[in-house]
Amino acid sequence: MSKRTVEGSIRTKKCPYLDSIKRQYLDFDKPKVCAVTLSTDNVYVCLVCGQFFQGRGKHTPCYTHACQFGHHVFMKMTGFGKGDIFCLPDNYQVVDSSLTDIQTALAPDYSKDQISTLDNNKTLSTDVSGTTYLPGFIGMNNLNHTDFINTCVMALAQVPPIRDFFLKKRNYQKTESKLVIRFGDLISKIWSRGNYRNAVSPHDFVQEVTVASKRRFVIGRQCEAVEFMQWLINTLSKDLFGVKKRSTPILRPFQGLIEVRTEKKEQTMKHASRAGVEEEDDEANWDTRVMPFLFLAMDLPPVPLFKDAQGGNVVPQIPLFDVLNKFDGKTISDKIRGGVRERKKYRIQKFPDYLMFHLGRFTKNNWFVEKNPTVVNFPVKNLELQDYSFVEDDNKLPTADEAKDLKVAELKALITKHKVSTKGCLEHGDLIQKYNEVLAKHADLNQTKFDLLANICHDSPAERENVNADPLQEGSYKVHLQNKAIEQWYEIQDLFVEDTLPQLVGVSESYMLIYEKQKSAAVTAANAAAELQAELYGK
Repeated sequence: MSKRTVEGSIRTKKCPYLDSIKRQYLDFDKPKVCAVTLSTDNVYVCLVCGQFFQGRGKHTPCYTHACQFGHHVFMKMTGFGKGDIFCLPDNYQVVDSSLTDIQTALAPDYSKDQISTLDNNKTLSTDVSGTTYLPGFIGMNNLNHTDFINTCVMALAQVPPIRDFFLKKRNYQKTESKLVIRFGDLISKIWSRGNYRNAVSPHDFVQEVTVASKRRFVIGRQCEAVEFMQWLINTLSKDLFGVKKRSTPILRPFQGLIEVRTEKKEQTMKHASRAGVEEEDDEANWDTRVMPFLFLAMDLPPVPLFKDAQGGNVVPQIPLFDVLNKFDGKTISDKIRGGVRERKKYRIQKFPDYLMFHLGRFTKNNWFVEKNPTVVNFPVKNLELQDYSFVEDDNKLPTADEAKDLKVAELKALITKHKVSTKGCLEHGDLIQKYNEVLAKHADLNQTKFDLLANICHDSPAERENVNADPLQEGSYKVHLQNKAIEQWYEIQDLFVEDTLPQLVGVSESYMLIYEKQKSAAVTAANAAAELQAELYGK
């Protein structure tokens, strides 16, 4: 029996041709272009042969294909009604629960409970060919020198606030930005358990990147990943929340504060005239500014000019803390800008939840690009950064035992000062519980230990025939990611995914590092208590 849909113009009924569908031919990552007209408007996919055609009415490529080849089942790929399935040439909508997996493969959808358990997933999924893959850690097709895009997307897909935001389609369902929509679709497919392929292709996303960046990032030309990462985060934030928003759900996870002290010009000129003479560091000689940052740029030491005993190039190895000294508030960084030397000191005032480092490996001059191959050894766990920040003294807040001796008015004022609500607190014991939240929040803000979340590397070819060739164009990017559920590290380079050891991750040729701030013991205990309460009482 047929019936009318909400629109009142499309009939829906059971279809006798569902057994003709061949899922192994379906690839929804291919460009959605009609095979006849080469148009991208109103495109449908034939669920029998996997080809794309335009339209659905008479004299359209879809209608003609259905009549000529006897392929009757088509699904809309773009725009309004995306995922709707129709039978041609009769032109009625097909509604059947057996087609849910096809619609999920095209546009994965996630519930709140599914999103909350992504980091605890230990089970593999299977594609239509029987190949297993781990959601969130899958290969991505290289469209010719687009590996710098692949690694940045894979790294951002591991940042929980960014991932969770784009998995909830309602967060950006009203946006007109195609870049935002394509990025959300790509993140959804990376974490989907119902993919028809064990890898994804970023073709649609890269096309939007080319348009949105005004061909700054295009297929066939390698670029520095840090430039793309910075552009992508800022553009997504601007398209979603506007230019004037300085703190958005996209920027906030990476946004920290850094104190920059710049030596006054007259003092710099004095040092230039008295080169090699040490003078006292007077605070009056420095201008101080506090600025937000998305990532911290670190300078590598120059490459040795001499070869080793066997005639090979010397590749030095240094610990991460050697380049982190730039942010100790004492080390002076000299830069030439506009022919004038600038002397600066840096110190981190506030750490973000996700801290990005960029190791400046590439140097451009008037003739060619040079790459610094220095290996930076870094800890994968428990990176302590207390020496590079202004950490508040924990003694500024009374302990939980000391708070018990405070009067109700004093305790209530102290809690309110730290932006914790005291609504519903009638007794002194209720305020003590709220004050414990203040202590947990304070400890979390002052946390200075980090764990590695993602590591983007740039590998140069083993042998270079032309020593003046561009190492950026010849090399390739890869990324190291960790499955937190089993604490296993994976190395992903385009379509290749393999497990690796954390010891090898820490000595790789790193280019960008993304660290995640550890949660304090108080916050961890509070979260565990909340999860237990939700489990017991279903709240």
